Amino acid sequence: MLEKRQGKYQFIFILFSILLAPNYSAVADMQTAAEAFNKQDYASAYSEYLIEAEGGNAAAQKTIGLMHAEGYGVAKDYKKAYEWFLKAAELGNSDAQFALGDLYYNGMGLAKDQNKAIFWYRKSAEQGHSLGQFNLGNYYKKGLGVQKSDTSAFEWYTQSAEQGLAKAQFNIGVMYSKGQGTKKDLEKALFWTKKAAEQGHGEAQANLGTIYRMGTGAVRDYTKAADWAEKAANQGIAKGQADYAIHLLKGAGRTKDLVLAHMWLTLAVDNGFTKATETRNIIQGNLTKAQLVDSQNMTKNWREKTSDQSLTELSNKK
Repeated sequence: MLEKRQGKYQFIFILFSILLAPNYSAVADMQTAAEAFNKQDYASAYSEYLIEAEGGNAAAQKTIGLMHAEGYGVAKDYKKAYEWFLKAAELGNSDAQFALGDLYYNGMGLAKDQNKAIFWYRKSAEQGHSLGQFNLGNYYKKGLGVQKSDTSAFEWYTQSAEQGLAKAQFNIGVMYSKGQGTKKDLEKALFWTKKAAEQGHGEAQANLGTIYRMGTGAVRDYTKAADWAEKAANQGIAKGQADYAIHLLKGAGRTKDLVLAHMWLTLAVDNGFTKATETRNIIQGNLTKAQLVDSQNMTKNWREKTSDQSLTELSNKK
């Protein structure tokens, strides 16, 4: 599925580009700029990068574009970001090409243009940019701006997955499990789903739990199934919450616990997993008043805890 904002310009890309600078002096200048940036001395970093950017250094041009896009040391200005990204992209910088795709996709600083977004995502993808490959796969999967093709989607997702992008690994895991764009292969579905799950991808963790619970492509193992369902549940994945509740309800891979099962089913239902409503209500009818209060308190505490974690993560990103 295409995301509202398909990618965020990440300064980490700069570190790779610095190594491609044309001479030792430029390398030193770029390193000085990078050190200033990492110290959050954005004014000094901008000045250093600007000198290199005006001299035709694509990595510096991309970074100046980043600083305008994110408002690092300068006022946020997507039009200026576009101008610098374009300079770098025309010199073949894949990060800048990807960033242009984002600007066109989201209409930041310029009119939305799906065709131009696809053009620049493709440019970056063809150079091996994992996010560009993933986004191009999304376009083919949905048939947006291109002819719908599960085969092409699978090919682009695979290239991205092989570079370690968790959401691409998750997607090809699903495609292997359903035989979409490739021959159905449950063992490969397990392999890629596990790769994504181990990187913390919540939906992959929920799917991996299902694989172990059902024994599809893997030996049935209720303990592993419960482990992965719990990980997904704690990330707020509704399916994981419902699945983990069933483990608790049946005592499969976990000690039977109706109060906890009720809590997780309540969270799943509130999270949009309405199929769990009937089971939740049946359990509720078998709880004492004290147990119901315990479940309600645990549900409230879980929500408050995750809300606090989300606020902390948001604060750390600022």
